[in-house]
Amino acid sequence: MLRSLQRILHLITSPMAHEPKLSQAKVPSSKPGGLRYGLSWRRIGGLIGALDLVDWWLALSDEERKIVRNVCDPEDRYLTRGTPRERAARPLAQLTGMGNILNRPATRRLSRKVLTVAERFVDTADILDRHFFYQVVIEANYPDRDRDPSALAKAIWACEQQIALAPMAAQEFRSWGRHSLDELRRTWGDEFADSWAAQHREELEKEYALPWHVGYTQLAIILEKQGKYQEAIRLCERAMQQGWAGEWERRLSRLMRKHKG
Repeated sequence: MLRSLQRILHLITSPMAHEPKLSQAKVPSSKPGGLRYGLSWRRIGGLIGALDLVDWWLALSDEERKIVRNVCDPEDRYLTRGTPRERAARPLAQLTGMGNILNRPATRRLSRKVLTVAERFVDTADILDRHFFYQVVIEANYPDRDRDPSALAKAIWACEQQIALAPMAAQEFRSWGRHSLDELRRTWGDEFADSWAAQHREELEKEYALPWHVGYTQLAIILEKQGKYQEAIRLCERAMQQGWAGEWERRLSRLMRKHKG
């Protein structure tokens, strides 16, 4: 289950060589009167420059930029320097990873800012990058539901978006195991592949099994707390039918008792 999240976070933590590619941006003045020019023009490259997020980056406060650097790029290697081509090729995954790293009580508000700008790249991302993006949005918003009036609504929205993707995400997760077996057949032939599959049946079943689905689980919890038991029951039944891991039978049993009163 962790391999896909590791796939997202790998690009953030792996060392890479960078080639210089710089873009200029006006820096907001700390004094009244607009923008400073001349020596105050900064050259911003890296992931921020490559994704055309310079204006967003400069709209953050000095303290916010410092936090993002210290948490996400402590060695100052890629965020605003160089040309991280591999990172920039999957912008949603990169920004999701940053939002995930920042998702702790002290920096959760900043995590949500990163995830908000990441929404620009959802439409062009692959299915699993979108799946994990919505998961991190849920996890960065739901804990603040009692402090921030918009956090619960955002968490529900992300649950619904992740659930809408669920059938396609399930196909992607299951394709990994099938792909491994197909490669084995092409390389060593059907007889060897069948023999290997018989010997490793339990491992293959785990490969095909779907992980825990945060969107289904969190929305079921929310609906239950809202007293919408019938909606929660239907949601859990859908998750079970699609094969997502979770304590669905136990949750359904509790919901049905509450629904009957």
